[in-house]
Parts: sequence; C-alpha cells; structure tokens
Amino acid sequence: MPDLFSQPDWATALGTWVGFTVALFIFSGIFGDHWLARLGQHILIGSALGYAAAVTLRAILDLPLVQGLRAAPLTQPWDWVPIVLALLLVLQIALVVLDGLRRSILPLMLVS
Repeated sequence: MPDLFSQPDWATALGTWVGFTVALFIFSGIFGDHWLARLGQHILIGSALGYAAAVTLRAILDLPLVQGLRAAPLTQPWDWVPIVLALLLVLQIALVVLDGLRRSILPLMLVS
C-alpha cells in the first residue's frame, strides 16, 4: 500500500514556489490595493476553505457508523436514519441561508 503522505520532489518544489509567489502577492498589498494583492487573498482564502472541507469530509467518512454503512449498507437499515435526518437538516439550513441571501442581495442589485 502506498504511503498517503509521500509525494515526488517536484511537487514539493512546486508547492514551495507557488506559496512563495502567493505570499509576495499578498504582501504587495502594502504598496496599495491592486489586482495582484486581491488575487493572492482570493487564492489564500479559497485554498484554506478547500483544505477545511477536505479535512471535514475525511473526518466524517472515518466515523465508525459511516464505515459500517459503507462496508455493508443493507445489513442495518435503521443506521441510515440519523444520516438522512442530518442531510435534511443541512439542506434546510442551506435553503434558509440562500433565501436570506437572495432577499438581501436582490434589492442592492436593483439599485445599482
């Protein structure tokens, strides 16, 4: 089984140079607000959110309940109830948030 944390040397060097470049973009904001500073900020926030989503998904998939359902999904059908209820709760929260965003952003778009 391959090691999950190993990577080729070129990937490490590429990551170092990309990180250095993004850091320069962000620190260039000291000289004023321009598109390179904003690009660096967007890359930083996007990569942080992507990393957080990946870690969260990995933590959820490593739960014993989920591992048992992935191994034999039809042996214990009642184990699906908490997962379905959690998904319905997340869907309801997402719909409420999206409805609130639609109501708050739509008047601003009509004004400008």
